[in-house]
Amino acid sequence: AILTYYLLKKLAKKGINPDKILIWYENQPIHRAIIAGARTAFKTTRIVGAQMYILILNRVSLFPSKSECEAKLVPDILCEMSVDACAKIKQYAQGLHCVAAASLRCHKSFESDEVKVKNDKGKIFLFLPFNKNECFEMLCIVKDALFGIKSLGHKIYVKSHPDNKLEDLIRDFGRDEWGKCFISYDNGISEALKEASLVIGSSSGSLIESVVHGIRTIYLRRQTSINLDPFEDLESFLIKECMNSKQL
Repeated sequence: AILTYYLLKKLAKKGINPDKILIWYENQPIHRAIIAGARTAFKTTRIVGAQMYILILNRVSLFPSKSECEAKLVPDILCEMSVDACAKIKQYAQGLHCVAAASLRCHKSFESDEVKVKNDKGKIFLFLPFNKNECFEMLCIVKDALFGIKSLGHKIYVKSHPDNKLEDLIRDFGRDEWGKCFISYDNGISEALKEASLVIGSSSGSLIESVVHGIRTIYLRRQTSINLDPFEDLESFLIKECMNSKQL
């Protein structure tokens, strides 16, 4: 974050003076450093932040505070996926300027109020989160659950978080154990949702997308930390919650 702050100051010394800066915004230190650096280096530059994902209400680090607004460590304009999301993100900082903007990845979520349930002939997917400890915890739970129904011959297609290399997870989990239970899946979320009849995941907005696509979805809660629940204010017969391999 500190290096990013000074990078913007160096860009100004080279004569760069952008009209606007567009950033992906999660209110992390690096995002505040970009904003602070831009405010220092470029006096007239407008900063536009994008939070184009489904907000998880108890992941409070995403939500700017009143003091951060007063210190001008927030974007001039914050783009959210909906008017409702703007109302949520402003709950700790009413002075935040927020607008609804297009999130093309989630366009299907807004197409219709009617959810058509998919059939049971597709693949079973495990969507892994960013946190690697949580990944291994989920993999072990699913592996134990598969052992309990091994006569059915199921294998699970695994989609890793885009910031993680699936090959690294396979190596650390154990290649032999992986081959007994899991099949690596390299395509994107959109392709996976077209093929899936069941999705297992944790604290991810992709589970909301799964439900909207009419896919039965299992939210695998953790016993070792606070659960970041994407279904906190959503109810659907397609959602089941589990905390261990027996329940799964």
